[in-house]
Amino acid sequence: MDPPRLARAIENAERLRLFDEMELRRVGGRLGAALRGYAGEPPPTRREFERRALTLFAQAGLPRPAVNTLVGTLEVDFCWPDQRLIVEADSFEFHGTRAAFERDRRRDQQLRVAGWTTIRITWRQLHEHADEVIAAIAA
Repeated sequence: MDPPRLARAIENAERLRLFDEMELRRVGGRLGAALRGYAGEPPPTRREFERRALTLFAQAGLPRPAVNTLVGTLEVDFCWPDQRLIVEADSFEFHGTRAAFERDRRRDQQLRVAGWTTIRITWRQLHEHADEVIAAIAA
């Protein structure tokens, strides 16, 4: 299999709870390369993520957002109040559990009802798909 197809197979196995990363890491060659690509870089700290995002926003000519600010009773990562836009910087480490999955959707619904648009971005998207992230925010 080519690496993208292997990565999709790994993702499907993880979704089905059949994925044992430690066991599979013992396998070399192309599967090892696919696992390294799937895992990506080590998770960033909150500050690293925010710093990288702010740099990207500035390079793209976007106005500087408010950072770690309250919208109602909810703290959000980045906020453009005039556009009623929120960008949440999500890492799998803190948003990859069932509870976080449910909590994030509830927050998004609450914000939507209050008239806000929420865009969620990941560290990998910031690095590998920066143009798409900027296009989504600019839109």
